[in-house]
Amino acid sequence: MRGNAAKGTMAGGGAARSAMAEESAAKIAATGGRATRVGATAGAAAGSGAAGGSAARSGVARGGAAKRGAERGVAGAAKRGAGRSAERGAACAARSGVAKAGAARRGAACAALLALALAASGLTAGCGNGAGGGGATAATAATAAAGTAAPAAEASAATAAAAAKPDKVEIKIYAPGDRPVDMDKVLDAIEAACPDDINVKPNLVFIPWGDLADKTQLALTSGEDIDFIFDAPWLHMDQMISQGMYKVLDEYIDRHGQNLIATRGDTMWDANKWDGHVYGICFGDTYGGGSRTYYLRKDLREALGIGPIESHEDVVAFLYAVRDNMPDVIPYSMDKGALDNNWSSFYVEQQFERTGVGHGFGAAGSGYLIYTVGPDSTELKNILDEPNDVIVGAWREARQLYLDKVINPDILADNRTGEAQFVSGKIASYVSNSGAVSPDMIDDLRKNVPDGDIETFTEFSYKPGIEASDFKVYNFQCAPKNAKNTERAVAFLDWANSSQEIYDLFAYGIEGENWTAVGDKQYTPLEGYGYFPYVWVMNPAQQRYDARYTQKDMDALMYVTKPENFVKSVRSGFSFNSETLATEMAIVSEVETKYMPALGHGVLDPDETLAKIRDEAYEAIVKIQGEIQRQVDEFVSANPQ
Repeated sequence: MRGNAAKGTMAGGGAARSAMAEESAAKIAATGGRATRVGATAGAAAGSGAAGGSAARSGVARGGAAKRGAERGVAGAAKRGAGRSAERGAACAARSGVAKAGAARRGAACAALLALALAASGLTAGCGNGAGGGGATAATAATAAAGTAAPAAEASAATAAAAAKPDKVEIKIYAPGDRPVDMDKVLDAIEAACPDDINVKPNLVFIPWGDLADKTQLALTSGEDIDFIFDAPWLHMDQMISQGMYKVLDEYIDRHGQNLIATRGDTMWDANKWDGHVYGICFGDTYGGGSRTYYLRKDLREALGIGPIESHEDVVAFLYAVRDNMPDVIPYSMDKGALDNNWSSFYVEQQFERTGVGHGFGAAGSGYLIYTVGPDSTELKNILDEPNDVIVGAWREARQLYLDKVINPDILADNRTGEAQFVSGKIASYVSNSGAVSPDMIDDLRKNVPDGDIETFTEFSYKPGIEASDFKVYNFQCAPKNAKNTERAVAFLDWANSSQEIYDLFAYGIEGENWTAVGDKQYTPLEGYGYFPYVWVMNPAQQRYDARYTQKDMDALMYVTKPENFVKSVRSGFSFNSETLATEMAIVSEVETKYMPALGHGVLDPDETLAKIRDEAYEAIVKIQGEIQRQVDEFVSANPQ
């Protein structure tokens, strides 16, 4: 499933190498938000008291972060985008102060303090005519403060400091995977660095990948007290949104999400909304479809005397050679429940990416019961009435491989991920969403096979204008409808993206203990803290890369961080609202869960399985198809490319 790529095989994004990321970095430097902590100067430059008031909140209330963030977060971005920073600084500062009235409300006291300082230095002359209420407040405060004695100023400072620091709240976040060894130590460091006006104690609750779907759904339906919960389109995000389980986050993002937007860029941010609204904060570092890749045991290929893998047919031939000559090695295996990362779906998406986005619409994931073909296609088809040669052909191939014992005969019984099976040394291949070989994966393999080695094969072209994308990402944090601390939780995750230093702490742990920096965009992992920025911080502008990646791998990772390399689908930004189809979605979800992973792994016969699906869910599938078609038509009409 797409979540596997998120689990650490791919470290994407790169401001220095990506036009998109450069623009994002420049935005961070220019907005006067938490990354730069220079809002006061930007507010004055804009000639806006409102901007100065909003900036004062960042410049004063979080002044401590400036010292840490300026060198890396600002200087690096300014070096890459200085030409745009000056031009955008004033506009963004004004927008921060005027459009974000909530910032003035949160930081009014601090704005007054800054106004006092500016008045004393004569810097408030250009800040008296702001478009929002913050400007008037700041100007009034400055005038009054000019005639106030020092003891009164000190009393005002104490009052402002108290107002700027609300009572500490615990933010409970559900995350997938296993809890890292040093997680508590890192959370303590995050809590200590958290700005006073946010004042959050983070609490991450980890759920094993195999239990993720069931336990997160149970937590939501039972009304468990959670502030953010991990979800994804490949999990059950569409379903949960349609059932009203998640809050719309628009107002919270408007008030507190400027760093979240700036580090992702409009391309990513706008493509990952539902009906034009934010239902989850998106985490991703790639704008492409994931460059679907076969991971292969290079040492086994060489031992068999087989030349380099250059085609899908070569992959299949290698797997049969392993079966025939290495009885202790299983040629291929994968996650047992993977709906869209099994042999068949992997091949389908790899082929569709080269000919245009082939998008599967499903209740429980991308099962290809309902699909489109081509980036400009707005026509929905269903597999029962219009069987697609690529989709059905992939199922037939998987079935033959399973019958021939090339695919793991016990694939539905193994609870491990495909990667875990692969690095055990007992599997010759699996599939993933990353075009690069993780150095950690090689290390893990060599713990079990000292001379083991890994190579990859993909049909992804790495040539601009061939692959298509809808710019969707695969991982989100969503606020349950009964979440109590959404305001502070959004501000907390926005702060996590406020500077490179803070991002690094969330993503990689404590520098010097868990990792060391290698230049501006790479790092060397040490011990104690697992890789999971995709859970709560990942963005294209601030992501680092393992310094052990080969240049070939780095080139592949960087390529998919550039949106201009892809053909944009006319459906980019579309999301299906299934609210009126609860019964039909439940029927199709049950059918997909029951049949599609096994069908994709080759365990079931395609013809027999499709006949069963027709008997059990045909009317529901057709009804869903019709509603998706209606919504797609409306979306494309309202959003011409």
